[in-house]
Amino acid sequence: MRKTLLGIPKDAYGFSNDARSKFSAPSFESAAFELSTGKNTINFSLKL
Repeated sequence: MRKTLLGIPKDAYGFSNDARSKFSAPSFESAAFELSTGKNTINFSLKL
């Protein structure tokens, strides 16, 4: 991922469960999800 000199991402990024955090990556628990057999759908939004 490309970042600015301050470490801010230049590219779009997202986390599963639309987990949010202000100054670092969200916790594993807030972004974790379970996979079951068959079809699985995970929604997330890209941020710039």
